[in-house]
Amino acid sequence: MDQDLKDALDAVTASVATVKGTNASILEFIKTGIPAVVQAAVDKAAALGATPEELQPFTDVGKDLTASAQEILDAIHANDPTPLKRNT
Repeated sequence: MDQDLKDALDAVTASVATVKGTNASILEFIKTGIPAVVQAAVDKAAALGATPEELQPFTDVGKDLTASAQEILDAIHANDPTPLKRNT
């Protein structure tokens, strides 16, 4: 295989790996990071006297984020005006 072609293939492979890693990080943050922050706030509010009924909308947000993580990621990509940077 020609070295230039190999270098180009290696660059594409690296770009794909970066995108996959970024997507995995975004999904993980949407599925666990944000809901964990919401839950910590709910727990603190409950400790300060908020009722379960008052806190239910916030609890629902965390559950909805976890359930919709892939859809949210797809929407982020669909609305991103910046093309992916190439590793060249």
